[in-house]
Amino acid sequence: MATLLFGKSGTVTWASDAVANSRVTGWVLEVSVELIDTTNTTDSSAGYRTYSTGHKDWTATVDCLETAPLSNTTGAAEASLTLNDGTTAIALAKAIQTSLTYTADANDVFKTTYTFICSGAI
Repeated sequence: MATLLFGKSGTVTWASDAVANSRVTGWVLEVSVELIDTTNTTDSSAGYRTYSTGHKDWTATVDCLETAPLSNTTGAAEASLTLNDGTTAIALAKAIQTSLTYTADANDVFKTTYTFICSGAI
């Protein structure tokens, strides 16, 4: 089970305040829940499996435009995200950056893609 939210604006603020309010051009937030197989293998109830829900988690991918690579945000940096879907701002107080990628164009504009995982509730 997954919930997918997306938008075009927001901010990324790292805990160290080294880089704040990056120019967000798009984002995707996926919320999922684990499924736990609770099937009793000795039960002969027509052979169907049963499941229960477990913990929730989320991942966020955020695209930003930068004028230079942000070398101080590599590694597992902690950040707070504010993502806006056009009607509602979604505040994610504690996100852990798991990866980033850079691409540059001829005008030295860097497209930066950050990936985050959750640490706590949305």
